[in-house]
Amino acid sequence: RYNILVVGKTRFKVQTYDYSRAYLQGLVTWLPENKEETWTLYEPEAQKLIEEVRHLFMESVRLVHKILRLDTVYPVLPDSYELLPYFIGQHMKLKLDDQQALLETCSCLDRFHLIRQHLIDSTPMLAIQAQIEDAFKKAE
Repeated sequence: RYNILVVGKTRFKVQTYDYSRAYLQGLVTWLPENKEETWTLYEPEAQKLIEEVRHLFMESVRLVHKILRLDTVYPVLPDSYELLPYFIGQHMKLKLDDQQALLETCSCLDRFHLIRQHLIDSTPMLAIQAQIEDAFKKAE
């Protein structure tokens, strides 16, 4: 079995899956790009959201590395606001349904809200695991 990572040029929503062949097929609906909203990403409220998402993601990276007893090496985040939510989503190991929801979200700002919520939901558990790891490390 292979996991293949592809980069698409056009976004789509999978309507149905076809498992009848040796390779997966499906019926898709093309999703429009929301280019007119780009300017809104530079408004103060959007900038605050984007910085919060960056901070939450970097904190989750720090906690995961602490749990795994790895030296923290922070990933280089893309400068593009369009790519950043996808990059973070890819590194978060989201469930397949959550990955698809992220891909199907037309608004970049909405993608940041979605990623923010996933980070908020997962960070407390990571913090608890890191505290447990610290306790075991001190007991050694």
